[in-house]
Amino acid sequence: MGDNVSTTPVRVAYILGAARSGSTIFSQLLGEVPGVFFAGEVIHLWDQSLLLGDPCGCSEDVRDCPVWSQVLHRALPDLTAEDVHEMLAIRNAEVRSHALLAQRLPAVARPMSQDLARYRRAHERLFSAMRDVTGADIIVDSSKNAAHAAVLGASPRLDVTVIHLVRDPRATAFSWGRSVEGLGRLSPARASLQWDVRNAVAASATSRLGGQYVRIHYEDFVADPERTIVGVLEALGDVAAPSFGDHGGHFALSPNHSLHGNPRRFESGPVTIELDDEWTRAMGVERHLVTALTLPLLLRYGYPLRPRAARRRARS
Repeated sequence: MGDNVSTTPVRVAYILGAARSGSTIFSQLLGEVPGVFFAGEVIHLWDQSLLLGDPCGCSEDVRDCPVWSQVLHRALPDLTAEDVHEMLAIRNAEVRSHALLAQRLPAVARPMSQDLARYRRAHERLFSAMRDVTGADIIVDSSKNAAHAAVLGASPRLDVTVIHLVRDPRATAFSWGRSVEGLGRLSPARASLQWDVRNAVAASATSRLGGQYVRIHYEDFVADPERTIVGVLEALGDVAAPSFGDHGGHFALSPNHSLHGNPRRFESGPVTIELDDEWTRAMGVERHLVTALTLPLLLRYGYPLRPRAARRRARS
């Protein structure tokens, strides 16, 4: 693969957290800010996009997309099917959360392997090409994988800020129980475990990054999207803060060029951002199970044991 990389570090806003925490709508709205490019789940470029043909957010095949076709040509002009399979094999073998936790222990700490270094160099080229092709100052990667964030954050060519997005675990478990086209379902117990692991390793990834860390709550975002976005932009640096006007929770989303993720990424046009609190009324005994299984982090992040139903509901 080629080696076309700018020497100026690329600023990356990396979304960490559990799945079904609202990262798609949050990233889409962040991507509406001038100078910000919503890239989607970059970690899945190799398998979902290039091998399985999952389309870009613009609905085109990634290789035919007007943005990603240029990114791939600029970053990896000699990319072959063998290269794609090798990148995927390295990711599956070494970019894993349990490996990230092990790396924090001095007894097992080891230098980055040649394979992992190659994987990182490929992503350095990709992010540099994203910046050059889109003209964006900030690239939003919504992969939500802490080990991947740590690999990117170790690069001197990438300036990574972690955006840790947290949502009430009972809401995420309830969302996992819904039937959503293109997405799987998890039992309340498995959804709780995923929520625990994803949020626990977020701190580990950040400690290895040594960079900026911002934690936001999904519930605060839907209550005041503009204020949350402005706060994130202030943490990211000198990107001009947007003014969405008197939106009243109503926004307009442009077509995007995001990789993989929630099928809602294909949606554009008017959207209302409101809190989905159906779980507070619809969950039965599962609610108590999820509360028990996530109790330490649930309390750490300030969620009440017996939340009241909110006044507003909508998409998640």
